Amino acid sequence: MRCALLGFALWGMGAGASAAFAATPPQTNGVPALYAQAEQGNDAGAAHALSLALEAKGYPFLASAYDAQVLKLGPAAKAYPAALEHLVRLQETLDDEYLLPSLLAAQPATALNDLSPEPRARMGFLTAAVDLRRGALAEARKKLEAVPANAPFSAESTYLLGVVLSDPKLPGGPQLGEALKAFDRVLKLDPQEDPKFERTRGLAQLARARTLYAMKRNAEAVQAYQAIERETPDWAEALFEEGFARFRAGDPGGALGSLQALHAPQFEASFQPESWILKATIYYFNCLYDEARTSLYAFDQTYTPMMNALAPLARGSLTPEEAYAQLANPETSRLPKPVLNWARDNERMLRVFALRAELDREGKRLAEDDSLRGTAAQAGLRQALDDNRKTVEQVAGTLAKNRIQEAYRDLKGFTDQAEIIRFEATKAEKDLIERGVDRRKVLAAGHLYRPASPGPAYDYWRFEGEFWSDEIGHYRYTLKNACVGSDAPKKK
Repeated sequence: MRCALLGFALWGMGAGASAAFAATPPQTNGVPALYAQAEQGNDAGAAHALSLALEAKGYPFLASAYDAQVLKLGPAAKAYPAALEHLVRLQETLDDEYLLPSLLAAQPATALNDLSPEPRARMGFLTAAVDLRRGALAEARKKLEAVPANAPFSAESTYLLGVVLSDPKLPGGPQLGEALKAFDRVLKLDPQEDPKFERTRGLAQLARARTLYAMKRNAEAVQAYQAIERETPDWAEALFEEGFARFRAGDPGGALGSLQALHAPQFEASFQPESWILKATIYYFNCLYDEARTSLYAFDQTYTPMMNALAPLARGSLTPEEAYAQLANPETSRLPKPVLNWARDNERMLRVFALRAELDREGKRLAEDDSLRGTAAQAGLRQALDDNRKTVEQVAGTLAKNRIQEAYRDLKGFTDQAEIIRFEATKAEKDLIERGVDRRKVLAAGHLYRPASPGPAYDYWRFEGEFWSDEIGHYRYTLKNACVGSDAPKKK
């Protein structure tokens, strides 16, 4: 029985929880004998027994591989329900959000009937995440709505339900009001010790802000973005998106202040090319064409070299293995550091790195396992790890290649947008000259007003090039509007 768990690249999105499901008592003895029996043929009982024994000895990934073999034999196998429930528990142990959920999603719907309530609910949650990736949104919604409110993973399930409800491709259209309620339910839950819960709360807060923005409740969206905690993984993204919300709400000074924070040295290694395009756009809509061009120049200076460096990788014959090496080995990577950080910090990528690290850990443990030394089981299990390691790297490489190509496409698209802004600014200036309008006089006649203070504990002073950590995120510009009459560009 070949132990190859991974033969697919269907991406799910799930999350671990703190509960542990009841399972058959672990078997720690007789791994060589169980291995020999499992390898003789389609013996589901032996394969499941071997899975339990491997888990007890500290090999959860290998354990999942042998239960996966049971699932391949189908529900008719006597050990199928036990193997299925064990795989749900192993998914939690491995914190695998992709491979095992995809395997579980491939099982017939009737398989859930043989599971006890908690693993049944968890399997529904995990497979709903796979449905979301596949675009089967109605099915994903049905499964997520069936998750009990007291399930240990209810926060993650409720967050995912909000994501489904806010998806524009949801049959019948997105239900933004219901999505907002789902995100609010997550945020109202009591804090838990599980670090995943805090991450879910952060994602729910960001999703809440985005939903309010989609509903054009701009002032509330700004407040929601500001509620995202500093120094968290979503802070930089929140600052950028807050700039859009402020711009659309008619607050260009606040929008520019949010973007100013992103250009602090603390974010030097972050990948935020669109921030300069938005900055130029804000200036353009206030008819400050020189300032718009200055922002576009800063974009060119920072990101054109990155685009040129990515071009041979993104447009060439980069293999998944080569792409994986670019991300897995930062010391030798040819990727610009901001792009490397952006690609590596992607949560899907981090999950694959963690799974790859688990394979290495089990390989080291296997080499040092005296109880298996010199046996056929040790050699076979080592081969199984090697086979699955290659497949994990192939999947990771495909994801890495997609990220590299996405970064290049984004930079190319933003470069094209920059050219359009330059053209429109030049055209607008030409029109003013032909009409005899002196822009210098218009600017001189304008006034720069001190922004209103939000409270007695606040004060404003001129920014003189120094970024202080406690000031980042609190900047605000005051700027003139140099448009003449109805010349102001119209927002679409």
